[in-house]
Amino acid sequence: MGGTPRRVLSFISSPVTFSPDGSRIAFVRDDSAATGETQLITANLDGSNERKLATLKGDRFFSAGGPGWSPDGKLIAIGAGNYAGGFHLTVVTVNTETGEEKAMTSRKFSDVGQVSWLSDGSGVIVNASDQAAIHEQIWIVSFPGGQVNAVTRDLSDYGGTGLTADSRSLVTVEFDPTSNIWVAPANDMNNGKQITSGKLEGDQGVRWTPDGKIVYTSTSSGNMDIWIMNSDGANQRQLTTDPYRDDTPSVSPDGRYVVFDSIRGGLPSIWRMDIDGRNTKQLTNQEDYVQGITPDGLWVFFTSWRTGRQALWKVGIEGGEPTQISNLFISRAAISPDGKFFACFYQDEKPNSPERLLILPFEGGSPVKTFDLAPSSRGVPDWTPDGKAITFYDSRTGTVNLWSQPLDGGPVKQLTEFKPDELWARGTSRDGKSIAFARGTVTSDVILISDFQ
Repeated sequence: MGGTPRRVLSFISSPVTFSPDGSRIAFVRDDSAATGETQLITANLDGSNERKLATLKGDRFFSAGGPGWSPDGKLIAIGAGNYAGGFHLTVVTVNTETGEEKAMTSRKFSDVGQVSWLSDGSGVIVNASDQAAIHEQIWIVSFPGGQVNAVTRDLSDYGGTGLTADSRSLVTVEFDPTSNIWVAPANDMNNGKQITSGKLEGDQGVRWTPDGKIVYTSTSSGNMDIWIMNSDGANQRQLTTDPYRDDTPSVSPDGRYVVFDSIRGGLPSIWRMDIDGRNTKQLTNQEDYVQGITPDGLWVFFTSWRTGRQALWKVGIEGGEPTQISNLFISRAAISPDGKFFACFYQDEKPNSPERLLILPFEGGSPVKTFDLAPSSRGVPDWTPDGKAITFYDSRTGTVNLWSQPLDGGPVKQLTEFKPDELWARGTSRDGKSIAFARGTVTSDVILISDFQ
């Protein structure tokens, strides 16, 4: 043990699992940017003899949570998702000789993480979130029966699973996030004032109304919903009450509508409601993720997988047939204050390519500017109120802070110095003078659970 690390394989999108004899590994490769596929790959321990065991594309995909190799070496269990018949994930097995895939259970989840087999092959342990739930818990899925039982039932989130050799104890990581909303001058975010004191406030979206109120996400109801409040935190009021998760709100320039993401229709798609929470209307019915509303209030722009890759689209604020803006693989986008350009995070079609920042005309076509991003850059791009720079999150200093990239090509600049808190969501007021943002911490602990069966 120890010594100099040696790279064995690259382009890995999940944790690995080992075959029972320790000679091979299996993992997920997400090649959706190039081929639209997620692939279950096996390889020798030294990286040689790589084999594509199974492939999912179109409406289906393998989870990046991590596969698990059965004790007899014949099967690999893994999370698999499907957008047909309502978005869901479940646990499947893949035959290690033939690549044949079979469902392990009929239970549907909204997320499936790492799968670990019990030593006697009688089932698997997995971290997963039940449909409509907001917390990731630990479950046992029996094999071959497919019965599902909960190991944990609490308000924490659990990531990853590992079992002792006798399967009498399991190890996992317990995550306990806390987020609250702050308001600060737009040119001095380091001197903000905290205006909420909940558990998870604003981490999935913070936006201003034209009259100076704040629309935000909150779990105060026990579910991820959309709320509204005054800019000082007073008069908090819940806008959505559907049992399914609602998040990523955007407010129309006239203050009439809130547009948001929801899976209440079976797929993660775009919905619209009046600013008071009434008159909810579904705007799209495929796997779509809202990015914002154009300054003229006529269009909702969003990313979608409807063509097999995540690209940029738009739909009328009143509904109608969506129109594709670009066929580039775009994950996040924000529109300029004058409505003429998008700032986008995108990846090209080369395997394992990094995300880059590009400036794309509203009408589509070729990018007018492209910037390299550091590996530590992440999150959602946004424009400064003067339209001269793009802001984004970056963790190069050890915590997530806000940085900016000037459009004239100047060096990136750090805008906030939050420690140990991290920045999760933000929104600038309509006059450009104030910014509301969610910041918080995630406490994580290694947890050992014994005699759980």
